[in-house]
Amino acid sequence: MGRLIRQYSILISCPGDVLEELNVIKQVIENFNKTIGEANNVNLAVKHWSTHVYPESGGKAQELINKQMVLDCDAAIAVFWTRFGTPTDNYGSGTEEEIELLLKENKQVFLYFSNKPLPPKDMISEQYTRVKEFQNEYKEKGIYSEYNSIDEFRQNFTNHLNFHFLKKISEDDPLSTYTKTPSLNIRGIKKDDITEKPKIIQPNLQESRFIEEKNWEINELFSSIKSIEISFEEEKEQEKATEDNNGLLVSDSLKEIGEVTSRLNKKSNPFQSIFGNREIHFLEEEKELVRNYASNKHISMDETVFFNIGHLNEIKNMFGGGPFGTSPSYQLNGSEEEVEKYKLINKLILKIDQFNQWKKYFKEIDSKHFIRLAVSNNGTTFDEDVDIKLFIKKNKLVRKGDLPVPGIGILETATELLESIYKINQTYSIEEYVGSQVANHSNIPNISIPGLGYQESIEGLKENFKENIEDIFVYDYYQDSGFDIISFNISYIKQHTNIGFPTLLVFHSKVKEIKFEVNSKHSAEVIEGMLEIDSIN
Repeated sequence: MGRLIRQYSILISCPGDVLEELNVIKQVIENFNKTIGEANNVNLAVKHWSTHVYPESGGKAQELINKQMVLDCDAAIAVFWTRFGTPTDNYGSGTEEEIELLLKENKQVFLYFSNKPLPPKDMISEQYTRVKEFQNEYKEKGIYSEYNSIDEFRQNFTNHLNFHFLKKISEDDPLSTYTKTPSLNIRGIKKDDITEKPKIIQPNLQESRFIEEKNWEINELFSSIKSIEISFEEEKEQEKATEDNNGLLVSDSLKEIGEVTSRLNKKSNPFQSIFGNREIHFLEEEKELVRNYASNKHISMDETVFFNIGHLNEIKNMFGGGPFGTSPSYQLNGSEEEVEKYKLINKLILKIDQFNQWKKYFKEIDSKHFIRLAVSNNGTTFDEDVDIKLFIKKNKLVRKGDLPVPGIGILETATELLESIYKINQTYSIEEYVGSQVANHSNIPNISIPGLGYQESIEGLKENFKENIEDIFVYDYYQDSGFDIISFNISYIKQHTNIGFPTLLVFHSKVKEIKFEVNSKHSAEVIEGMLEIDSIN
């Protein structure tokens, strides 16, 4: 049996520099037709000059376009970035003329201005100036929207299109099945799609590609260090006094001090700084770090040869170092091979120390249990101001203050990885939660500067980590007898949409079920339910 379809024509009017946005517009409208349109016997038909204008004579080009296409449209979408377009007889561009004609007919115009970075090679200053002038002029005529990225444009345009046409459907179409009936529920996410029965999972970050790359970097350093050959020379006892840089003789007693202190297990010899240079040694704990890694990874290593850096030493600079020349400064003194090997070994020690910290951090995360959840609206209209509460058996939930904390050596990078570990990413069927924007709180540079010591820098990094955790885990936490309770808000969820929770939920151990409550602006009653959890195999 056939059905009546109400069709609205949508004009796309954009200069030629927003091709990416043009594709997004078509995708969003196509998605509207497949969801809201199908449910309400409505279709949005896209019109663009490239596909809907045919050859015709007897008038100016823009006048013919207006007659063939523009004036019959029910709404228009216009997007500006760096170009304003070619002037017509009466307006600054064809896009401006089309906007003005529709506004005079009291028709809807979706107007957007891009704040994306400007490509210098494509920049025409007078065109961009005209865009900004038009943006300023339009403030007196209507409301426009700005965006900073293509994803933000997609989200804004989707929301605006749905808001407008849902209202229009209810007003214009007596045959529409549209009623204000959102249908909210909490569901699980399995393999980037929605499932009725969420599965509890455990990550395996210790075997991740990230760790494999760290292993590869370290193995490459081992190979590079082994490839540098430095010959051993017999140490001969010096019988003659050695001249210092000023031509004076160093006394036997001072030489004796130098020989004794050179055997101290320190990387540099403070006594030798008296004479303008100091020997270099690797600390025993540094050697032990390298030994243990090599043993665990079955890397063969002759320790005596591996740590041999010949007679490399450090010479004290005449004018000192530091930002004001007040601190001692040294430069390496030795052959190219000795210097290169020393630098590589130091890099290796740092990489192994960081690797161990990553393994420890990831091991703590891998010991937890995770669940991915989403809020679903299967109704025929949007909903707003949705409050979600989850009730979890006490002592099962890992609260944000109890999440694993990385070691100092990896703290900065680990902070940058927080979103990739804990956030639920957008997929074709699940939208990302956007109730809060994660801020980069880092204002502590990874260098030493006057007035900011090492400890202060570390404290700054720790604070940055905590603040980013707060930004990602936006839940409020409560407790009552027997339950840990978390809650958060979704300001808007359109129909036939799934929005992922702000993060994966983290547990100390497996849970069998989770009780939930959903309360919203357009639902008269509190929705209650119970999620049964699949346990891991």
